[in-house]
Amino acid sequence: LKYAASHQIAMGTQDILDLEGGDRDEDYERKALQHSRGAAAFAYFFEQYIAVEVNHTQSSYNSMKMSELFRADMHTLVQFLRKRIPCSCLKQKRKEVKSVVKMGRCCHRECGLPNRMTAKNTMVYCTKCKQANYCSRQCQEADWKMHKHLCEGIQTQQAEFALKQKAAASVKDLIAFGKAMCSDEDSNPSEMVPQTSFLDEVCDSTEERNEFLDEMIGSLLRMANESKEGSESESSNKQS
Repeated sequence: LKYAASHQIAMGTQDILDLEGGDRDEDYERKALQHSRGAAAFAYFFEQYIAVEVNHTQSSYNSMKMSELFRADMHTLVQFLRKRIPCSCLKQKRKEVKSVVKMGRCCHRECGLPNRMTAKNTMVYCTKCKQANYCSRQCQEADWKMHKHLCEGIQTQQAEFALKQKAAASVKDLIAFGKAMCSDEDSNPSEMVPQTSFLDEVCDSTEERNEFLDEMIGSLLRMANESKEGSESESSNKQS
C-alpha cells in the first residue's frame, strides 16, 4: 500500500512537471492537471487506509479532503505532492503557485457555488466532528439534517478510538510495571503504578474500577514472586 501511494505521488508529480513544457496545448494541460489531481487523491486514500485499517493511528477516513484533492487548485496540489517527494523538483513550482488562493469544497450538496468550491480561509467548519466544512453558516445550517447522522457516527468513532488509545497506553504501562516487578533489581511499586484513567470510562463504578486494578496488580505481583522464586531455585541448584 505504501508503494501504491508512492507510485501515485510520483505520477502526480510528473504530470505537474510535464505542464512546464511550452508547446503543450490547452487540452493536454487540462488532462494532465486532472490526472495529477486524481493521483494525489488516490495516494491520500492509500495513506488514510494505512492509518485507519493497518496502523490504527487514526479513527476514520477524511473523505472531504479526498474530494477536495480531486478538484484541487494548483497551490493545494503542488503543496500536497511536494511534502511527499524526496526530491526538490517542485520547489520552483511551489514558489510560482504560492499566490494562488487555496480552495475548499462546501459539504452542502445544494450549495450554489461552482463545484461548491470557495476560498479555504473563508470557510466555516463543524466544531463537533471537525471534518465537514462549508462556504457559509447558511449552508451549514441547511445541511445539518443530512450531516447530523454522519457527524454522530464520526464522533462515536473518534470517542472509541480515543478510548482504545488510552487502553493501549495503559496496557503498555501495566506490562512495563510487571516486567519491573519481575526483574532482579530493587524496585518501588508505588513509584511505578501505571496510568489507568481509561478505567474510569470503562468501569461503571469506582468499586468496579478498584476491583479490576487490584486484581491486575495482584496478578503481576504473583508473577513477580514466582519469577524471583524460580531464579533463586535455579541459583541454588547451580551452587550445589
